[in-house]
Amino acid sequence: MIKGIILKPYAKPEVIEFGHELKDLQNLVEGYIESVHVESLNQQGIDVWCNGEGKLKNLEPSAYLLYQDQIYDIISGNIVFTSFDGDGETISLNDSQIEYLSKLLDNHHIAGRHGMLPYITQEGVY
Repeated sequence: MIKGIILKPYAKPEVIEFGHELKDLQNLVEGYIESVHVESLNQQGIDVWCNGEGKLKNLEPSAYLLYQDQIYDIISGNIVFTSFDGDGETISLNDSQIEYLSKLLDNHHIAGRHGMLPYITQEGVY
């Protein structure tokens, strides 16, 4: 089992466990998976996974991506956060990564259409 965090639109982040198969991650994001490069999280050993067709399917937004204090992208649909090993394989988040993400996603928000959404910056966390 892989331990990660799922962030659903306008919901609190939740620690989850899921299987190692591609279909398990696809079920969580409810479609084809796409890796989103977020430098500030990659530096912490964290991968970001989302539905690759989330915007095309008009899924509700889950988080904003910021660069130099400007929104440059929105991740729509469920987001799953995992870690990776030296070979780039998906592995469980460790306890410090879970704590880091929980604080980030609970404490950094911008008003969205239906409520507050967390934001993640490319250059680091505020």
